[in-house]
Amino acid sequence: MKVSAVLSGPATQTIQKGSTLNIMPALAFASPNAVTLSVRSDNPAIASVPVTATIPAGGATAVVPVTGLDVGTTVIHVSALPNISEFAVTVNVLSSGAITLPSVSLQLGQSLPFPIALGAPSGPAGVTVTLTSSNPAVVKIAPTSVYIPAGQTMPATQPEVLGENIGATTITASAPDYVTTSQVTPVTATITIAPKSLNIPVGGTQLISLILSSSAPSIGVPITPDRAARIRGRPDGATQLVGPADCVDPAYGTVLPGWKLDYDCIGGGGGTGIRRRGDSRVRAALYS
Repeated sequence: MKVSAVLSGPATQTIQKGSTLNIMPALAFASPNAVTLSVRSDNPAIASVPVTATIPAGGATAVVPVTGLDVGTTVIHVSALPNISEFAVTVNVLSSGAITLPSVSLQLGQSLPFPIALGAPSGPAGVTVTLTSSNPAVVKIAPTSVYIPAGQTMPATQPEVLGENIGATTITASAPDYVTTSQVTPVTATITIAPKSLNIPVGGTQLISLILSSSAPSIGVPITPDRAARIRGRPDGATQLVGPADCVDPAYGTVLPGWKLDYDCIGGGGGTGIRRRGDSRVRAALYS
């Protein structure tokens, strides 16, 4: 038997029950004439195919529609022996329902239920859903697997997620014969500044407290100021802009990283006052 050509394509394909997917086996070269291919499924009850497919004249690719009829796996065979050798692709048919995950936002240190559900009831043997966190140091999920009894769509006890650190992680749920689903879960925290206001004598310094809404994780929480700049008193009674490098008096001012300037200093580099760009009035205070 002489084989003069081969077909190529993906070795495996996955479709949902009740849907149709086109498999496209291809020759390495265009055929001058139309070629009829034989097509068959090892288990037509799992996935059905037409008995033939055609590579058109001048083309190299055939289109083979595969319809998922039931959950399971079968192999689709395509050939035109003896001239074209057999091409085989494994087709996995999944349940028509995906796994549904909730949209949950956590505060640092907070624990919340993470209810999951199947889009279609589980089969006679039930199903185990595996749950993973892409970064357990940010969000931990427990337990990492739940069992859903036959004919049900939800487990008897739902898993929970815990915000371990500020950031975001992806929770993924997978189960045999169901479409894998992922959901991003963020963790946030709130910072309170105390006191809300204070009086600072000319040339003086006072401390403020930054209070996190929950205990910081072991690696700590970096904090970056987001105020535009600030004003401080000068011994000569003028105001001093502290922050932007072009408005700092070296004798009194300090540049702090992360501050942004949308004000102009008035009266030279020392900054005897400030003015919002486009505004003729001189200000004695600056807000972000």
